[in-house]
Amino acid sequence: MKTIMITGSNGYIGTNFIKLYKDKYHIITVDKKVDENNVLRQPPYIFHSIDHIVHLAAISGIQQCENDISTTIEDNIFTTLFIVNNLRNVPITFASSQAAKDPNNKYALTKRISEDYIKKYAMRYTILRFANVYGGNNYLETKTSVVAKFINSSLKGEPLIINGDGSQERDFIHVSDICKAIDLSIGKPINDTVDIGTGIGTSIRCLAEMISDKISSIIDSNAIGIQSNIADVSEARKLLGFKSQCNLKDYIDNTLNEK
Repeated sequence: MKTIMITGSNGYIGTNFIKLYKDKYHIITVDKKVDENNVLRQPPYIFHSIDHIVHLAAISGIQQCENDISTTIEDNIFTTLFIVNNLRNVPITFASSQAAKDPNNKYALTKRISEDYIKKYAMRYTILRFANVYGGNNYLETKTSVVAKFINSSLKGEPLIINGDGSQERDFIHVSDICKAIDLSIGKPINDTVDIGTGIGTSIRCLAEMISDKISSIIDSNAIGIQSNIADVSEARKLLGFKSQCNLKDYIDNTLNEK
């Protein structure tokens, strides 16, 4: 049984991964919310017994990153530098984002900086650029991404608010598929960057129409973002043997029916 270290283990993806794969790996959990001494600030001997590092720890909210740049730099960049500088040839899976391709906000920029540092200085690595993640444990209660926002608004009987005409497309992937990609990356670092998504674009308006017939449009150019952001899944299939399994419409229908 491999011993893996998961940073950000108490976060959204970390908790879902541990639930799904706790019997497959011996997992060392690291999260600043529960680790007062922060094992990542201890001497590098802690890495000697670890077979693989899954580096998930980061501030992920775009607005939170904009509002607190000092903490964002500490959590999203300095922690990555520490791990890479001390991993002693331990392979690393790094959780990045599709936004790192063309960083236009502080969150995306910190991911891109971490990617570049890993590529230059890590000996064995896999960088996974996640598409828009949904579903899993406590998703509706804790996340503010667009799928969660729309479902929660619908459950409250409120209209779903889209920006512009809603034609902007996003790639939505279930967190269990994200966890599967991480699992596939453990033990076979590819020294490359791969998109992890479905490869299917869904417009924001189409997403809203899957959930409710109460839809309102506003114009907020700062909230629209880029027109299209869809993962290129060809490398994930070729290098990791990864293919997404979950369907967004099924998740929405099942969630609304359960509520």
